[in-house]
Amino acid sequence: MLIPGWLNNRNYWDLPYGDGEYSYVRFANQRGEATLALDRLGTGASWHPPSASLTYQTHVSTIAQVVDALHTGALAPGLTSIVLIGHSYGSRIAYGVASTTNAVDAVVATSLRQNWISYLALTASPVTTGVATQNPRFADDDLDPGYVATLPQWSGTGYNRDNADPNVIAVAEQTVQDVGSTFEAPTARDALPTQSAGINIPVLIVVGSADNLTCGPAAVDCPSAAEVAARERGLFGPAASVSATVVSGSGHALNLERTRHQAWNSIGEFVDKQG
Repeated sequence: MLIPGWLNNRNYWDLPYGDGEYSYVRFANQRGEATLALDRLGTGASWHPPSASLTYQTHVSTIAQVVDALHTGALAPGLTSIVLIGHSYGSRIAYGVASTTNAVDAVVATSLRQNWISYLALTASPVTTGVATQNPRFADDDLDPGYVATLPQWSGTGYNRDNADPNVIAVAEQTVQDVGSTFEAPTARDALPTQSAGINIPVLIVVGSADNLTCGPAAVDCPSAAEVAARERGLFGPAASVSATVVSGSGHALNLERTRHQAWNSIGEFVDKQG
């Protein structure tokens, strides 16, 4: 199950560009893996409820219900395991879901460290967003003022532009960027101390060395994969196994940069081990 980040929709996992070379969905399907890329509530084709109801806990609850339906075979009979793969805020949600239900076999958290840098990124969200309907893309949508979108001056800041194709960035800005609620970041921030403590399954953390939102300037908080795994290990349950991959030169948008296959291959090897 593929969970997009805040202000993103499911196209992050399946970018409509070229012949699918920026699609993790295509990559995984070609490996023989079934994928379910979700539009979280309030994004994409999913229902847009009143913004006040869109909290971190709401996302955890609704996605946990989908996971349980997968586990029982109600949605997709014959699955042998369920792996949650999140991006950024979607990784936080994946941690919450894995702590809520026993139906998850493993978690992949991409573009997320549970560190002071990620905490500051959540705190800064009111600075980087504005009322969604003031953005021409969402001006005609029936959204209340609690829905926000990235301000123009902050668009594209999640990429290492030296590692990204400008054409891909342009397509992603029109197809991946979406709206969010002002209630999502504060409720996720409040859950930080406990969101992963109940996880006792395999966890893979994948971050980019040039991701200022996760590793900080000059990758100060991601010196190596071993150190990332070691620093995160104590935040999980006693039976969890925690490993990490640091993708050299990648920014926050791991799937949409030239080094994406380094991240995807690492995820593929991890998924293979889950059976």
